[in-house]
Order: sequence, then structure tokens, then C-alpha cells
Amino acid sequence: MKKHQHLTLGILAAATLLAACTKDSDSGAIQSPPLPDESLPGTTITINAAVQSGDESLSKVALSQYDNTLDLFARWQDDDKIQVFAKQGGKSYEIGKVPVENIADGGKTCSFNIELPGEINTSKSYEVYGLCGVEGRLEDGAILFDASTQRKRIDHFRAPLMFVATATGTTVDVKFQHIGAYEVLHMVNGTGGGFNFVHNGYIADSKWYYDGFRCTLSNNNGSPSVSVTATDAGQDIEEFAIGGNENATIISWYVPNGGKIKGATLNTRINGGEVNTINTKTSNVAIQKGGAYHLYAVWNGAELKFTDQITTVVKVPALSYRLSASPYIYTGDELSMKVLSNVYCNISVSINGKNVGSKDNVMSYDLTLPTNQQGAFTVTINGTSDGYDALPLTFTYGVRDKFDVSETKTYEICGVPVEFVYVKGGTFMMGGTAEQGADAQENEFPVHSVTLDSYYIGKFEVTRELYKKVFGRNDEVVPDDSKYPQGDMCWESVCEFINKLRDTTGMDFRLPTEAEWEYAARGGWKSRNYKYSGGDFIGMVANYNANSTGSTKPVGSKMCNELGIYDMSGNVWEFVAEPYGEYPIDPQYNPVATGDWRLRGGGGGASAADCRVSRRYWDWYGSWDFGIRLVIRP
Repeated sequence: MKKHQHLTLGILAAATLLAACTKDSDSGAIQSPPLPDESLPGTTITINAAVQSGDESLSKVALSQYDNTLDLFARWQDDDKIQVFAKQGGKSYEIGKVPVENIADGGKTCSFNIELPGEINTSKSYEVYGLCGVEGRLEDGAILFDASTQRKRIDHFRAPLMFVATATGTTVDVKFQHIGAYEVLHMVNGTGGGFNFVHNGYIADSKWYYDGFRCTLSNNNGSPSVSVTATDAGQDIEEFAIGGNENATIISWYVPNGGKIKGATLNTRINGGEVNTINTKTSNVAIQKGGAYHLYAVWNGAELKFTDQITTVVKVPALSYRLSASPYIYTGDELSMKVLSNVYCNISVSINGKNVGSKDNVMSYDLTLPTNQQGAFTVTINGTSDGYDALPLTFTYGVRDKFDVSETKTYEICGVPVEFVYVKGGTFMMGGTAEQGADAQENEFPVHSVTLDSYYIGKFEVTRELYKKVFGRNDEVVPDDSKYPQGDMCWESVCEFINKLRDTTGMDFRLPTEAEWEYAARGGWKSRNYKYSGGDFIGMVANYNANSTGSTKPVGSKMCNELGIYDMSGNVWEFVAEPYGEYPIDPQYNPVATGDWRLRGGGGGASAADCRVSRRYWDWYGSWDFGIRLVIRP
């Protein structure tokens, strides 16, 4: 079977804060030494490029080097370089060209690093642009490049690509897209000898592409937009020798104008003389960005002629799907799915390996997914058309009973309403209990009995909005700050925030103790003994390294636990109030330990095992997925 592969990019970034912290024994306030007096460089961002299925228009193509084949492959190559630009506040910057690195999986994945200019404030919205395969430049703040029509041998060709992303913070996902279309001329040598050949283009009443015009790359709501000017930027045409009994594959690249091939004559130079086809070619297919279009011609030493094999487009199904609701749903609620294809094909759907439905020769298929029992269900979608298989789509949805959650209380803090969940005091077994299985680590033992008084704990992690407003930085608040957890925290910044919060409100807000954190994460007195906070299927309750794309997600995006608390597994690691120490054997009442600073719950960069309710970790230096959650006594 012939298959497409597809390519996307994801930007991952982390800012690490290195600082020490001490406690002032006289005042009780937590203090930190001053930071070194030096200017900071720009933020370094790592861009990880990986293959994405189901989006034909986003693939990076290297066409097969065998004649008469329509295969397309997605692959990065060792000499690929990405030219990067950035914009913020009406000012544009050229970052420069950076080589791709760490090419893996047969060229399907790679990474590269860029350093943003120091003037760019990553806490505010900025834009990042990238070009590969074409030369870009800045003129009066605009990003320009020459869309010179290229005609080359396949082994001399690099596919021109672009991306645009609007970002806030140091994490952003991007997708490379095609700038133009690809025409593949399969030139058949019918002479028995060799000749020199140049593909000059076509003679036609109207062209279906812009002939080497200049383009401007801009941001259209987070997607690349190319506007073509009327200035001819020339052509990049290659002459080469075709040996005896040798055929050739010539790639033409250009920016399409949406037209169709009508009455076109192939114009060439063979052995220095102009030679045109004796017949013309017409196609009903509109030439579109990202498509590969194939033509066939034969030179017999006297005449050049299009063959009977007409222009074709490779019709590999590219599948996608849409769900009517979140893939994490409560028992009995409705969850429907629409499967979409770019071409007519046969679509089939299976759940946990069992076929649940299919439709032939369709471009869409509607299906209701079963939600009558709890569990995790893997859906696989396949599509077949004209002997080509689509890359199968696979996703998992989870079904869980709805919990009878605990009562809540809301405090207005610096104009931000902050919800707290009531945790009724009780006794629980703390540490690596049976449901943690082989993932439990040595520092989670011995399992011991802990009794706690009642308290209130934050329903969500502390958000960027609350963090900024506590420090009076209201002018820095952007709309998304109310949704996302504050990350990039170290112990020093945690101490500073808690002290400022207490001074501002006059209330005894604090971090949870380690025992308070684990009791709440386990569901308190309503606990169902889950491995993670709220369930045994981590995808339903946690934003972690397998689903985070290297970034935090809005608080409350996943399902809550038994008490109605969100994100106690994943999203950000949460500092707790006491240092890290060994567990005692004897039963404990409101315990407070000693040792090094600790975190709980796992974050967006953590593994599933790190997101367990009993997992213990220590660090005070900080990371992009380190944050906090507040506690207050009744």
C-alpha cells in the first residue's frame, strides 16, 4: 500500500530559576539573598518537530526518487535550516538561520534551538515566524521572501515550508505548512541515447500559478498567510543531462493561484534547441497549495509528447475527527463523533479492537460512542481509497461516574474570586499503598496512619492572574492568565508570594503540609482509592508528558477528584509547606516533617508514575511546571 506521512512542529520551552532561600528567625518572614547584578539573555526555546497524521496540507514532502511512483514521504534532512523571525509591539526581529538537530525515526522528528532577543517579553503576546527552503528578509518590518519558480531534479530539491505562531509565555505549538504546490514531470527517454534537458514551463492562455513573484508572510489568526505582489522574482531552473536509457523526474515548485491546467503546451530546451510538446494537457483539478501533481512526457528524438496518462493527484485519505464534547465524560452522558476525510473513501471504526461500524465511499461518518460503563476506551479510525491507506487515527476517551463533591467557599483575593474545597478531617493511610503497585518508590514507605484536622484547599492551582495581581502587576494581566496555572516557580518565589499574600489580605493563607496535600489528592473521606487523583486512567485526570505537548493547560481541563479538586495529578508540580523527610512508622497527628523542600503531584513534563497521589519529589530551584496550591483553616 502507498502511504502519506505528515509533519508538524511543537515549540517547547523551559525557564529555570536558580536561587537560594533562607528564613529570618526574628520576623518569621521567608527571605532570599539578592540575585547577581547582571543582564539576562533572551529566552532560549527548543522546537521539537514531529510527524502528525491526518493533515495532508501540512506535510513536508520529499518525493520518491523512482519514476512512475506517486509516493510521498515526510522527512527532515541533515542540511535543513530554519530561518526564524519574531515580532512584538510592532517591532520585528530576524533571529537568523538555525540547523535542525536530533533527526530521528527515519527523518520524521527533529529539534532545533532559537534564542529570542532580550527585548521580547515572553509574558506578553508575541509572534514567531519560520521559513525553510526559501530565503526571507525584513523590509520595513514586513517579512518578505522570493517565491521563485523552481524546476529541479528530485534529488536537488527541498520543499519550501513556513510556520506562524502567536504565543504568550515560553511554550508554543506550531505547524509547518506548504507555501506552494508541487508538479512532478516524469520525463521518459525514448531515444536510446542521452540528451541535455531544460524544463522552461508552459505556454497557455492563462497560468495556474504565479510565475516567480515576491511574497509577504503574515499572521492570519495564528495561521500563515501569504500575499503575492506583482514584482517578478525570477526563476530557479536547472539544466541537466539525461543519460541513455535513463528517465528523469523533474520537480517544479510554485505558488498556485487556484486555477486549472487548460490547453497547456510543455516548453523545453533539448540539446540547446527549443522543443514544445506536439499536444496539450488539460485537467479539471484545481492546483492547490500542498498538492503534488504528476504529468508524463516522452522524447523520441524527434517529437516531445504528453502521454495518455493524464495529470493526477495522489488521493491518499487524510482523516480527522470531531467530538461533540470532551473525551472525558460521565457515565450515561452523550458523546458523538464525526469522522472527516479529504477524499471519498471507506471508513471503519473500532473500539478496544472491536469493530463498531463502517461506511463505504463517503467523506464523513457520524457515530455515537458508548458511555454506559466506566473505563478507558481506545478508538481506531481507518480509511481506504483506490488502494491507498490513510494513516490510522487513534485516540482514547474515558467514562467515569460523577462524584458527590464536597462543599466550597470563595474568597475574593485582589479582585480575583478563588474557590476553596472543604476537606473534612479524618484518618488515612499515607504512602505507597496497594493501588500504587510497582511504581511506589522507597521514600513512600513505610505506609503509616495519619490523622488530620479539617481545612480548606484550593479547588484549582494558583493562576497567573492571581499571582500577578497579588504583586500589583495588574497591567501585565492578559485574558489567558485567569485560565493557566502560574508556573516557573522556585522555592524563593513561593516564599515571596505567600508572604506578600498574607501582608495584602491579612489572612493566614499558606501551602498545604505534605499530609494535607496527599489526603486531599486521595479524595479525603470520600476516597475511592485511585492511583491518581480522581481516577485510575491518567488521561482523564492529568495533563502530563504524554498529552501536554510540553506546556501547562488551563486549570480544570481534566476531571476532578472525589472532593471536587482539579489537577492534583499533573499540570504543575505543587510545593508543599514542609521539607522532605523520611516517613515514620508510628501513627501521626497533623504531622510536620524536616529535611529538603518537596513537591507533589507531577506536572506537564512528568511521567504517569510521577503523577501518582503518593509520589514524593524534592527540588527548590524551579521549572516551567512548578507551581502551588493554597490552604486555609476554617
